[in-house]
Amino acid sequence: MAARIWTTHDPHVEKLYYDLCVDSETLEFKDPAPISGSEEDFDWTLSEGLLESEIKTHYATILESRQPVDAFLDAYVIYHELHNQGGFAFRYRKANIIDRDPAPVEPGPVRVSTATATGSGVSGGSIRATIIRQAYPNPPEEFCVDLDVRSVWDRYQMYLKGQDQLTNMSHFCLTALERPTGVEGRSPSRREGERLYSIAFAVLNKLGDISSDVGTDKTARKAQRKYDRPHTPEEWSFMEEIVKQMIERMAYRAATGCAPDPVLTLDDLPGGTGLLA
Repeated sequence: MAARIWTTHDPHVEKLYYDLCVDSETLEFKDPAPISGSEEDFDWTLSEGLLESEIKTHYATILESRQPVDAFLDAYVIYHELHNQGGFAFRYRKANIIDRDPAPVEPGPVRVSTATATGSGVSGGSIRATIIRQAYPNPPEEFCVDLDVRSVWDRYQMYLKGQDQLTNMSHFCLTALERPTGVEGRSPSRREGERLYSIAFAVLNKLGDISSDVGTDKTARKAQRKYDRPHTPEEWSFMEEIVKQMIERMAYRAATGCAPDPVLTLDDLPGGTGLLA
């Protein structure tokens, strides 16, 4: 008798599984207790290096069901990278799919198609220090990686990998922050960045000046500039720190729709008001 192939009438992705990946030479989790939480579309548990997400919303395909979980894990990884607590990533392993409307079973052998699938990684960042952790880091609240956040994060990662100049990367992030949200035909405005993300106008001006008007032939963003010299260590630190602050504030607004508090001023940043004095 020929075997019958089982097919789903109403497939539902029940669970997704992701491996927690670390570099054993730079990071170790030593007997961490499980952590868990609940999001709008799924509940999750991280235990023994495996993140299990139980899907609450109905998704018929793995691709659809992965979107909210992948977004959550992106925010998880990027937030801790920004706070120098990164060094880990999540890699998708498999999915469990059930049939909510199975066909009646008839006598005879049945060949069942598997409902699991392997896949590629989700998120990862640069690894910078060797540490041992006794607990898993908690995922952030009010932190969302939308397309704008992803664009500036990717450019920041290019800089960290030596694939972009600090001046070019900083100015790209500044322009991305200045873009008016949902407004067609309007040019970037630093007042817009100040309003949307609570970063003082003086801070954004200072970043624009340092990234555009300082540098050598090898490091400058523009051929014509006011200060033909290397950046000082304070200017270098200022650009690196403000980019991280911009990414976090953009992610906060993406999650909440509100400008973060308090306003970021020059006094809050390396070098402060003494830069380019």
